[in-house]
Amino acid sequence: MFSNLDMDSDSDNIQCSRENEIRKAKKKLKAIEKLKHKDNLTPEEEIKLQNETIFRRVINPAYISPKEQHRIEQDELIRKKEKQKKSLKKDKLTQSKLRKEQERKYNEERRRNEEQQRRNEEQQRRNEEQERYNEEQRRRNEEQERYNKEQQDRFEYQQRQLYKQQKQISKLEKRIEYEFNELLTTGLSKKKAKHKMLLQYHPDKNLKDINLANKISCIINDFT
Repeated sequence: MFSNLDMDSDSDNIQCSRENEIRKAKKKLKAIEKLKHKDNLTPEEEIKLQNETIFRRVINPAYISPKEQHRIEQDELIRKKEKQKKSLKKDKLTQSKLRKEQERKYNEERRRNEEQQRRNEEQQRRNEEQERYNEEQRRRNEEQERYNKEQQDRFEYQQRQLYKQQKQISKLEKRIEYEFNELLTTGLSKKKAKHKMLLQYHPDKNLKDINLANKISCIINDFT
């Protein structure tokens, strides 16, 4: 009977002590909340802020601080990443085995075809040599034809240029001769007319077209 009374007394004492601890913790937390809005904290006040988690666990033993929650989340994230890495590694191993099997089958098929391919390559090589010889011969013929055509075109161009020059000289001679005769009709002698025209068409006075002035001078000098 007295034993039961002692147990009830101990239980009451524990409950009372628990309530006192909770009351004190709440009081401390109120003070900490005020410190959160204060600037320039003292070292003692900073220590009080750091003890906030302790007082909250007095009220709620299951309380987890934001830092701890963040750390737990980071640990969980790390575990997930590790799990993903292991899964990827397993998938890569499976893919590697599958790829090796496919390579083995491919090499086996390739070996079966190599012999036939070598025989075909030898025949193809002979055909290519014959084709190269024919192509070289054709190229030489084309070059000869192109050379002959260029020679013919060059000759025709020279003939056209010669005819054009002769035609131009003929027109120039007629014009100079007409001017010479015009001077003669004014009463000048042939000598003075030639001298006047040579001065008029002297290259030093016709710098814009010296070649034309030289041609005209030759034409005038041929007059008798």
